[in-house]
Order: sequence, then C-alpha cells, then structure tokens
Amino acid sequence: MVDMNIYISTSDKYIHLIEIFQYLFNKFWSNEQKVTILGFEEPKFKLENNFDFISLGKQTTTDDWCKDLTGFLESIDDEYFIHAVEDQFIIRPVSEIMISELIKMMDKDVGRIALETAAQTKPYKPYHSDDDIFVIELDQMAQYRLSVCHSIWNKEYMLKYLKLNNTPWEFELDERPKNDGYKILGTKYDHPIYCTHSVRKGDIENLDFTINDGYDMSIDKDTYNELINFGFIK
Repeated sequence: MVDMNIYISTSDKYIHLIEIFQYLFNKFWSNEQKVTILGFEEPKFKLENNFDFISLGKQTTTDDWCKDLTGFLESIDDEYFIHAVEDQFIIRPVSEIMISELIKMMDKDVGRIALETAAQTKPYKPYHSDDDIFVIELDQMAQYRLSVCHSIWNKEYMLKYLKLNNTPWEFELDERPKNDGYKILGTKYDHPIYCTHSVRKGDIENLDFTINDGYDMSIDKDTYNELINFGFIK
C-alpha cells in the first residue's frame, strides 16, 4: 500500500472509462489501494470498494478544468498527492517499492515526480541512482514540465499553474513552468507505472492500449480479452 492519496480526474464525457481504469488498477496495482475519482455527475456503474467518487459540482465545459480542480485542491489538507486522468490505463504490475522511494524525494523544491515513462523522453540530467531505481531531473527548459499523467504532485506547485479557463491539454502545454527553479523528477530504464494514453485526438470509441515513449509494449492479450468479456470494450 502506498501511503498517499490518489486522485483521478474525469468528466461527464469520459467517466465511463473509469470502469476500465478501476478494473486495470485493481488487477495491476491493488484492490486495497484507495482511489478518489474527481468528476461531476455520479457514475451510473458500480465503483469498486476501494474507489470513491467526489463531485466537483455541475460541469460546464472542459475549459473550466483548472478552475474546478483548483477549488478541490484548496479544500484538502494533502501537501503531496498522486494525480492522473481517467484514460491513463495501467497495463503492467505497479512497483509500490519504487513509488515509496520517490515519495521520500518529495519536498518543497520538487514540483512533480513522473511515475510513468514519459519523463525520460525529455532533456534531463541524472538525479539519483542505486540498485533499485534511476531518477532523472528534467531540464529547466524542457517541455511538459506539467503533466496530467500519473505523477506525485506538490500541491503548492500544481496550484501555482492552475488558472481559470484552462483545459487539461492547455495545462500541459503551459510555458510558464520553464526555468521556474522547481525540480521535476522522473525515472529512466524502469518505471513504477506503465500506462497507456488511451484516448487519442478525442476518439473515445477506438481506445489505444499501447505505450509510446520508445516502448514496443501493449496490453497483454488475456487482459484485453477480459475487458471484452466484461463488456468494457467491443
């Protein structure tokens, strides 16, 4: 078990993907690890016992994503937390040991720690290595210093860059985090979480179950067939 709150953002348009998300999460992480879904309308399907739902109110538009998330974050006591969005499907066993090691590296000077594969595709320098983990620090001028992929967040840092009328995609492309002095960390070679970016160009019918970032990796056939058998995908 990881001793940190996990928040997964979704919207009314994408909330059905939480059915897939929670199935894969419990298969490859744990059905005892608590997860909180941040959405708007209550889901019409059953949430697993380790999943809770909090409504952020009435959804207006994705342009208000940053405003809605800001309101929630300002209401919680967490100094650090894990956050992702609903189409980041986990497709390999999660390393809780690596996540716990990375949690120990969080402090006021670290803005975010990427838990998945993307950080190593950006300019970086070595930060820490031992027999179990190779940690990197993104260059101050690297793109995507902000991300909606699985990450450990410093709440103060995330709030610094959430602003009114920003979509999740605009949040990631924000240029302000460049050269802001905060450390953005990630891993190289091995990663705590291997996840997909399953919605491509807004296509929620043809989900992508592959991992990019230089990996030739996809969901295994048995798990894919399980998703079909349970009616999660066609």
